[in-house]
Amino acid sequence: MSYLGFLMLFSYVILVKMEDQPSVKEWLVIAYIISTAIEKTREVLMSEPRKLRQKLKIWFSEYWNISDFVAILLFLAGLSMRLHGDPYRTAGRTAYCLDIIFWFIRVLDLLAVNQHAGPYITMITKMVSSDHFFL
Repeated sequence: MSYLGFLMLFSYVILVKMEDQPSVKEWLVIAYIISTAIEKTREVLMSEPRKLRQKLKIWFSEYWNISDFVAILLFLAGLSMRLHGDPYRTAGRTAYCLDIIFWFIRVLDLLAVNQHAGPYITMITKMVSSDHFFL
């Protein structure tokens, strides 16, 4: 439920006019994504292999981890552009718009656990990943 609340708040931040300084709602989105980044870093560091290179190789072998990594990097890039001022604010907002796509795709992973929707979500995920070359 909190993830859906995050998605609604992030959508609101993107749809409403951005001011010069981030609003309280945008700071909440920033805090959520930074805490997610910290959690993903902890997840990598606490994994089984001893060497960092092997930990990263195993972690990046899963599609959802790659998607999360790209979403976090794209958000941080958009945030840095957005905070730099007027000429970059539009590019930052565009990065936010592209970034929310990754966060909405993450819902597919959450729905994959559902008994009825799970097999369909798995089929959709495989179809989308095989269509990357076409897109």
